[in-house]
Amino acid sequence: DIVFFQSPDGTVRVDVFLAKTSFERAVIETSRATEVLGRSVPLARPEASIVYKLIASRSKDLDDVEGIFEARRAAGDPLDWEFLDRWAAEWEITDRLASFADRFR
Repeated sequence: DIVFFQSPDGTVRVDVFLAKTSFERAVIETSRATEVLGRSVPLARPEASIVYKLIASRSKDLDDVEGIFEARRAAGDPLDWEFLDRWAAEWEITDRLASFADRFR
């Protein structure tokens, strides 16, 4: 299940996922705490966003994945390839991850 929250002025949108699968539980377990609208909430790591977006695999999602990889590279913040490889295999999207792995691993 997904719940969406938006700030009254519309500048902040938060997607809340309720963990039902082992992947969703892993996303929560590896999350980072951050403050959103004055509250501390777990924020999915970029690796989880990559997997979610590769599952959806729409053009805009693939553009987002490209942007995440580029941003992590520019920040010098390496991604957790063990997480990416594990969940890509689990969701049978290894082929979708492969082109990004060739360029960003």
